[in-house]
Amino acid sequence: MPLLFALYWWRRTHKGALRIGHVLAWSAYPLVYFGYVLLRGQMIGFYPYPFIDVAALGYEQVLLNALVMLAAFMLLGLCVVGLDRWQGKCRGQA
Repeated sequence: MPLLFALYWWRRTHKGALRIGHVLAWSAYPLVYFGYVLLRGQMIGFYPYPFIDVAALGYEQVLLNALVMLAAFMLLGLCVVGLDRWQGKCRGQA
């Protein structure tokens, strides 16, 4: 489904409307989920992903791992915004 949605977005949606602020909004879910996973992991003693296993890695390494993942997520989001703007200019929609 993600591939089909990406194809739908690329071919069928209005282009040129995405802004950098959208990337910040998209980052809210991963940040909230990360907090939830840490809290739940502390309560039950199980972390669903090895890169956020506080018991094995410690908080310092887990936070570093999370920052790297967040940076990658935001970079991907910026690429999507750039593609949206580029395609908007090509189609004359922006």
